[in-house]
Amino acid sequence: MHGRDLRARGVASVDEYLDLLGDPQKGIAALLREIVLTRYPQLREDIKWHVPVYSLGTTPIVSIEGFKAHVNLKFFEGAELEDHAGILEGTGKGVRHVKFRSTGDVDEAMILVLIDEALGRRS
Repeated sequence: MHGRDLRARGVASVDEYLDLLGDPQKGIAALLREIVLTRYPQLREDIKWHVPVYSLGTTPIVSIEGFKAHVNLKFFEGAELEDHAGILEGTGKGVRHVKFRSTGDVDEAMILVLIDEALGRRS
């Protein structure tokens, strides 16, 4: 299911959101969720803007958004990150995302570097 369709439907929980995704998006999103929750217990998991959002206090840090052919891990202040690996996409004023088309695309080490940097900017 496309991210916009999920937004239009409205979901009450992250589990419900994941259940609405098709394959391979469901597996990708579940893996990203596991990485975030395991490595960053200080982040709060909520549904905001109809997608899973992980926040430090009230400040959103990252979100997971499923689309028809991929899943984005969105960094709310991604334009400020150094991105040495060159994996961030986007041209907006602040938001950047990493696009995943399979679970094999998920490089945990690179994701952790970006989330660590995003959290460091919040300390």
